[in-house]
Amino acid sequence: MKKRSKKKKINLKNINLKTVISAFAIVFAVLIVLSVAAYKIGHFSPLGLGRGLSNLADGVFGNNGFPYSVSSNDVENMGMSYSDVVLLSDTGVKMIDSTGKQISDLQHNYSSPLIYTYGGRSLIIDEGARLFRVQTSGKLLYEMEYGFDLLTGDIAKNGSVAIASKSDSGASMLCVFDSKKNEVFSWVCAKQQIVSVDISENGRYIAVGVIGADSGDVVSDVFLFDINYKDAIRHIEFTGSAVAKVEILSGKKLVVIGDNVVSFINEKGERNDVDVSLNTVSRFFVSDNNITAIVLSKYSSSYSNILKVYSSSGKEISSTDIDFHIKSMYSDGKHISFLSDDKLICYDLYGRVSGEKTVDNDCVSCCLNGSDVYVLYSNSINKYSVRGNSDERSVKTVEKTDEEVIKN
Repeated sequence: MKKRSKKKKINLKNINLKTVISAFAIVFAVLIVLSVAAYKIGHFSPLGLGRGLSNLADGVFGNNGFPYSVSSNDVENMGMSYSDVVLLSDTGVKMIDSTGKQISDLQHNYSSPLIYTYGGRSLIIDEGARLFRVQTSGKLLYEMEYGFDLLTGDIAKNGSVAIASKSDSGASMLCVFDSKKNEVFSWVCAKQQIVSVDISENGRYIAVGVIGADSGDVVSDVFLFDINYKDAIRHIEFTGSAVAKVEILSGKKLVVIGDNVVSFINEKGERNDVDVSLNTVSRFFVSDNNITAIVLSKYSSSYSNILKVYSSSGKEISSTDIDFHIKSMYSDGKHISFLSDDKLICYDLYGRVSGEKTVDNDCVSCCLNGSDVYVLYSNSINKYSVRGNSDERSVKTVEKTDEEVIKN
């Protein structure tokens, strides 16, 4: 019969002190190497391995965490760039990663900055002045001085930018630059001012909303351009409406949102208007994956609202009554977060509450990405989960259904 081997007792007295010191030294050295590697790699791949290594090292050394200290008075705009929080101020753009660590602070001297972010790139313009710049999470790619005062703009996934400005040959003008700063398209609007610009992911299509007047009445027009053609390939008129936002959805499909109109335009240029005759548009958000979320106020009440969600093809996904005052709204195309006076409420695309948190009443605005929601308070930013008391099975079902809707 085979004998069992006896376990040998470890006597702490027999452990060599030099061995312990050597082990700690090796661990410390590995962490130092990780930190250095993260710093170097991060310069070449700010969203890749370098960021991961940096977060690992920071987690060990304790250099991260929320709440992140910042004054809301200094924040002009808060949004997302992938998993990073973007903070625009009148002095620069700060990027905060998902661990609460500040990863960059690129300064500018713009008096009226506006920011447009897609993926890992941001376009910052100085509204009413002539400077604009394009940057990533940690690097200024370029800055240009334009020939006319800037009005609005947008940036594509491929790095192309659309710039709307005033003009000496018309009321306003549109110019498109590729990622190498080459001008690839321009258009002058003779009598109307450009108020909204959206550029497709590949930089080929540009949707433009303009506002003018005819015999004392407000008239808005929406144009869709292809940079390969001089004239607009689509023109839709909205008489009696002030267009606030035009977004390109899938292909040549558009959504147009104004003071008294919400309209989805299909590939053929046909309109499908949402009935807003009784319920006015109070808030809206179009995510990067082109899911449109619109809040309609019932009879102009701030505490009685309807949340409507539409797919990238303009098909209504859900319609849900919500009975609270809205201070801020954000969507990542899978969830929609609302900030009320003392509550953070998150919905899925089907109008089901996925999470609800109690927050302090000095909350200002919110943004979200994936499972994380960030809330700006008067003196800090804190991080929450989009999920509350939902059980694991229902959460998984919602995520699967969301993916199917987004694909369709």
